[in-house]
Amino acid sequence: MKLGSWIKIFLCLLILGILSACAQMQPYSQETNTTAIKSKSLMTAAPQIIYQFPDLPIPTQLVKIDEDSTIVTTPMYQGGILVFKGRVTQDSVVNFFTKTLPHYGWHLSGEIRGKKDFLAFTKPNGSACLIQIYNTSLGFETEVQIWISEPRQ
Repeated sequence: MKLGSWIKIFLCLLILGILSACAQMQPYSQETNTTAIKSKSLMTAAPQIIYQFPDLPIPTQLVKIDEDSTIVTTPMYQGGILVFKGRVTQDSVVNFFTKTLPHYGWHLSGEIRGKKDFLAFTKPNGSACLIQIYNTSLGFETEVQIWISEPRQ
């Protein structure tokens, strides 16, 4: 089976997981919020920016591409696609997310490494995040696409 087929299968499974997580959402608890705040104090000193999702830090070298990004918000759900570009190496972005996101309560559920890297993260509250990282066609920039789904508080 070709890599493209595996990626499509992986994305379909991720979407199904997100949908099933939304169906099983539990109400927000103050205890969950306190745990997240405590784990943020353990973060590394890597420079980062927070956009719409407070538990999803982004390396400062990446610039958000607003015209390619979309956020969907409902009373029970917030999610979307965030797109970033920057002059950083693909490996440094992979290392940033694999080392930083666990401090925000994310668990690395799986990864595919290759010409395009995919990182899949989940949280016990049903949140899911898929990050695609690759070099642009000319190789001067790295593009990062983040698909995220979180229950609203």
